[in-house]
Amino acid sequence: MYFVFLFSVFKNFSNINDQKERIKQYSVFYGLYLVLSLTSFILFITFIKQPNGLPYNAVEYLKLSLLLVPLVVINVAFEIYKFILKRKSDPVVYKSLVPIIIQTVSQLLLLAFVLINVFVW
Repeated sequence: MYFVFLFSVFKNFSNINDQKERIKQYSVFYGLYLVLSLTSFILFITFIKQPNGLPYNAVEYLKLSLLLVPLVVINVAFEIYKFILKRKSDPVVYKSLVPIIIQTVSQLLLLAFVLINVFVW
């Protein structure tokens, strides 16, 4: 939860600086990153169980790792959106689809690796 919170806040404010000219178009992603950071912050504060003598249910804590899925989906969508905009403004540099494919596949593989390790552990 802490990683999702920090990543979405950092990504949101660093992208605001980069997207000054297209701030209205970026508002959708701003809202998505903001909702994700607020969700992770609220979960970070409220997901602590009351110590009533019952053992902790590990499955509930493992389900929190699924918070990474919307983060990756939003991040991949934003990177594709940014690639399309940059392709229009700078077609010489962004003529190849290979970098965006490599970036997307690597993010999805990293997500799969993390989720598999968390649920197997």
